[in-house]
Amino acid sequence: MLREMRIQGFKSWRDTGNIRMAPITAFFGPNSSGKSSIIQFLLMLKQTVDSLDRNQVLNFGDEKTLVELGTFQDVLFSKGGVQAESLKFDMAYTFDEDRSFEESGESYEKVSAKFGVELVSNKRGAPEVEMIEHESYGYSYRLSKSDMANEWECSVSIDSTDTGNRSVMTGRNIRGPEKFYKFNAAVGDFSLTDTLFADTLSDFESCFSSIYHLGPLRDYPRRQYIWGGSAPSDMGRRGENVVAALLASQRTDQDEPATQSTGVRLDECVASWLKRLSLVEEFGVEEIAPGSNLYRAWVKRGRGSARVPLTDVGFGVSQVLPVITSCFYVPERSTMIFEQPEIHLHPAVQSGLADVFVEATSKRDIQVIVESHSEHLLQRLQRRIAEGVLSPDDVALYFCDHEDGESRISELAIDEYGNIANWPKDFFGDEFGELAAITEAQMTRKMASKA
Repeated sequence: MLREMRIQGFKSWRDTGNIRMAPITAFFGPNSSGKSSIIQFLLMLKQTVDSLDRNQVLNFGDEKTLVELGTFQDVLFSKGGVQAESLKFDMAYTFDEDRSFEESGESYEKVSAKFGVELVSNKRGAPEVEMIEHESYGYSYRLSKSDMANEWECSVSIDSTDTGNRSVMTGRNIRGPEKFYKFNAAVGDFSLTDTLFADTLSDFESCFSSIYHLGPLRDYPRRQYIWGGSAPSDMGRRGENVVAALLASQRTDQDEPATQSTGVRLDECVASWLKRLSLVEEFGVEEIAPGSNLYRAWVKRGRGSARVPLTDVGFGVSQVLPVITSCFYVPERSTMIFEQPEIHLHPAVQSGLADVFVEATSKRDIQVIVESHSEHLLQRLQRRIAEGVLSPDDVALYFCDHEDGESRISELAIDEYGNIANWPKDFFGDEFGELAAITEAQMTRKMASKA
């Protein structure tokens, strides 16, 4: 899971500064404020890690990937016609489980790791690695471009837990990096390096492989669905796999990852949440004809109502369905990214989404990252903190804005009672200004009518 990150030189961001990442992390702000760019950056890294092309430093995407960003020159920060010289990224992340090892009397704990990279443009304008650094197990592995052409320098630094001393070994003429994060750290006779560094790289890749994404534009419901019997890895960019995921959870003989901690089957969990959100009374997926591979999603709108296809009820049900399903379908300890999950939802349901996120993060230990415009979602999170259901440490709330040609971000300072001390001006529009304008208009018209 992501615990901290900093982006420098990406799109409208000169420098985000350190962004604390919590179990529930939400980015708010007006349109074109830069909050979507933060999501795009993470998705770009994920699709690069998942790519089979080892020589592609960054995968900027195409119509089939999570995000399509153009070229390196398109994503570099630019202001006043002056483009940033490099793109930098730092992050801290944790693992599925805490680990430790001993070597020569030294004890090393591995509960988290750090990563940093700097990328510059080569002669073709494509990204090229200038520096990579991984830190874990008390080791620091660094690769940097040498002053000599086509040469790289690698160093391995080790912190001693007993003396606090730091020893360093260096090497030259080693192989250059693969992608934006991977290099060969074999240096000298240090026998642990290969094994531990391979483990570090594996953990880094797992961090991004366990990120899942649901976009803001979700598919319309269909009257029937074809299912071939396989279990999808996620809901798809538009939630197109939601019915297949629900069917897969019904057919397995083993506990699905989504039911191990909740104690109920995935489809039952989703149906329960749709009812708690007052959207429908009942929900299910059933085979249209025995022995076929055709299925339909149905609902009952109220007690005593007949079953009707999902297509025959309000659009909001089909839009929230993949959001809820994702939270209880992805593997535990995953990171789930939602873009505007509140689209097409009634304000009361937007508030209820916050409770879906609270339950998923607390019971399944997943991390939820949200890009949103919903004040109702935010206010429900504030309420749960005030009630003691959430701790201020469980959430990280940010306001993004665009000033003087670049994006800026500020963390909302929320106390144990849910109060926000640094509420930005016109956060969700000028509500009080609108009320004042309404009152003034009413008084003006009443005075005019009396005259």
